[in-house]
Amino acid sequence: MSEENESATAKLDEIGKIITQVQEQNSKVKANLRELKKKSESIEKRINVEIDKNNEMISKAQELGDDQKKLDQLITDQMNKISEKFKTLERVEQELLEKEQTIQNLIKEVQK
Repeated sequence: MSEENESATAKLDEIGKIITQVQEQNSKVKANLRELKKKSESIEKRINVEIDKNNEMISKAQELGDDQKKLDQLITDQMNKISEKFKTLERVEQELLEKEQTIQNLIKEVQK
């Protein structure tokens, strides 16, 4: 039985070594996981900061777009007003030309 005991003891020692190796590997894996978690949290924070910056830029771009639309509308309104004023000036000019023609015709009639 002594050989069996020695064999069993050797097997137990081997199992003990394997358990120790597994525990060491588990410790390394846990340490690596903790490190990866820290890195992942750091990356997540940086991503969130960038997302916030991008959202702010999108918001500003939308504000600028709204401002541009307002400016475009103001320009369109002003151009319409200018166009109306030119039309009015053309109409007044035409009326003046007609009155001038009438006056010239009257002068010709008077001279006859």
